Amino acid sequence: MDNETNFRIAENQDLKSIVNIYNQSIPGHMATADTEPVSVESKRKWFKQYTPDHFPMWVIEFNHQFAGWVGLSEFYGRPAYH
Repeated sequence: MDNETNFRIAENQDLKSIVNIYNQSIPGHMATADTEPVSVESKRKWFKQYTPDHFPMWVIEFNHQFAGWVGLSEFYGRPAYH
């Protein structure tokens, strides 16, 4: 069986899957400071900060299934990091 991995720019319809993966990381207390699961609605504004031409977010698909996501974001909010 061939394994196919695909990276693509995240789209609005991916937000539910992104939030599901994010929420899976909360109980371990290592990847986020959140202590309770978040909602898709609460992450809409955060998601819109990712744009293909400035701070992109990519979706990772493995064998045509959503497998993860990764994004670039502002570091410390200081102008020199732009």
